[in-house]
Amino acid sequence: MDRQKADHLTPVQEPLVSVVIPFFNQDEYLLDAVRSVEAQTYGNVEMVVVDDCSPRASAADLLSWRQISNLTIVRHAQNRGAAASRNSAVSSARGEFILPLDADDMITPDYVAKTSALLLQSPDVGAVWTHVQMFGDQEQVWQPDCTLPARLSFGGPNTFLYRRSLFEDVGGYSEDWQIAEDFDFWIKLLERHWKVACVQEPLYLRRKYSGSAMTRVNLVDKMRLLLRDHRPVCLAYLEVFVINELGKSWTSEKRYRQLLRDYAELLERRRQYDERARELGLNPRPFPVAGVGGS
Repeated sequence: MDRQKADHLTPVQEPLVSVVIPFFNQDEYLLDAVRSVEAQTYGNVEMVVVDDCSPRASAADLLSWRQISNLTIVRHAQNRGAAASRNSAVSSARGEFILPLDADDMITPDYVAKTSALLLQSPDVGAVWTHVQMFGDQEQVWQPDCTLPARLSFGGPNTFLYRRSLFEDVGGYSEDWQIAEDFDFWIKLLERHWKVACVQEPLYLRRKYSGSAMTRVNLVDKMRLLLRDHRPVCLAYLEVFVINELGKSWTSEKRYRQLLRDYAELLERRRQYDERARELGLNPRPFPVAGVGGS
């Protein structure tokens, strides 16, 4: 190719990445999520925020003053849930790649650049996830196991980059899953044998607090939905599934037993204190016991 022709070639544009953000009553956190998207080093990103009829401040009220050129805000006429919000956002998005992000979470500035690079390098890969930095009430790095047996018991990262074709193949998010819709989404894509890959860095920042969705998942409800929608795979991995669930229960039981031991030790120390106080002629204060009395 001669130099004159080469000079007239235009650079290949990066595929558009659509970051889709469902919003409902996360007023104090939404701006953090949006700023983290604005800070991306990847050059071709749009945001779609779906306000799921939030009764407090609307997404438009919270964001319109920022004049973000690549932002679309959609508001539901009535509350429809997180799954419907994600589906509405993808329907309004224009990107070839989709990145769901909860309104109370964030991503690091290099998240889109590093995950999209894997999709561009490997056409057979349908989705890319990363390690997760928990922050807030719990500080730790989570390294999700995104194999199908593990996904049956442990939720996958709800923020991960995937192709629009994957979304269409699995039928989007199941709107009758009012809890853990991303959990179901992961199982569907793995059941359909989509290949996934991981960037082994904590690029997804997941906020842990008492009001977050991850603290409200009911195990019984999740089990019912799993058996209704994914019975064959549940039966295929029954042994692994049961062991994982027992392992989680055992962890909870160990914590409970440790609390009982700590409480028994506290009671014994108080008994010794009361005994010593009486020896000195003092009147020890009553020690309240939960469920027995005291204030």
